[in-house]
Amino acid sequence: MNSEIAGIEKRPDGPPGVQYSLRATKDGFYPDIRNGMVFLRAGEVWKYGETTMYPPEKRYGGQQWFKDMNLEMYKDYYGNQKQIKIAEKHKLYKYFLTYGHLPPGNAIFR
Repeated sequence: MNSEIAGIEKRPDGPPGVQYSLRATKDGFYPDIRNGMVFLRAGEVWKYGETTMYPPEKRYGGQQWFKDMNLEMYKDYYGNQKQIKIAEKHKLYKYFLTYGHLPPGNAIFR
């Protein structure tokens, strides 16, 4: 993680954006992009991400996609592109160290 962050810190700041989490809105089964389906309770993280799109929901095509997927977007951190990438990296590694795997919506540490 530290070497990845050191590499990110050498990049230009980039445009403003947001680091977000997508969380389950109700108990149920959600797609695990690496392994079928997984049960999540309401409020549990399905994915961590970052985007410079505005509004951030546009990243997924709008509000209907969130309703269809039973997910809600939480804007966790605002900053420039370099800052949001580092924030996302911290969240992914913390999740992995806590649960032993990535959130079901994240394929890689990115």
